[in-house]
Amino acid sequence: MSPFKRMVMLGGMSLVASAAISSGVQAQSLCTGTLRASMVHPLPKPLVVGTERSLQDTANPELAQRFANGLQNAGVTLGDGGNATLSMAVSVVASASGTSVTSGTYKGFEWMSGKPVGTAGAAPGLRSAALSISVIVTDNVAIAQAWIATVDCRVQTDDPGALAEFLGNMIGRTMGQNIDRKAV
Repeated sequence: MSPFKRMVMLGGMSLVASAAISSGVQAQSLCTGTLRASMVHPLPKPLVVGTERSLQDTANPELAQRFANGLQNAGVTLGDGGNATLSMAVSVVASASGTSVTSGTYKGFEWMSGKPVGTAGAAPGLRSAALSISVIVTDNVAIAQAWIATVDCRVQTDDPGALAEFLGNMIGRTMGQNIDRKAV
């Protein structure tokens, strides 16, 4: 490719990027609130994260897979024989108008168990539910908790699959970091 064609192509890509930025296109939070995280022990290197049980053995395998997709999209390597294990607990306070979400404390995505989830499935009443999510990554070699995060947020979508993937991506991008308080 000639230098001129390369320059025109790069200039065109810059124009498209500038137009997207100036038109207000940006990632929207599907659960607004705060995130806190602490490293309490070094994470194994290279980090390969597994879960306490198989994704298919969870109460909602579709949501667990979407969460895993979010982790992978954030650059986290997942594997059955991982050197670290991720566990998650969720406390849910359903919105006053919610019919598909029940308040309580759950492991993983059990709070949405039994609900059909497609790539664009909606769950009436999911929006405005308050979530308090605790995530622990344990170093399997040292047998020690390595990273702990807490997310407190209010759901901004009716799509549980998109929410699960958003949460996985957010947790994956911050895994291993110390964060005093960050808006999500």
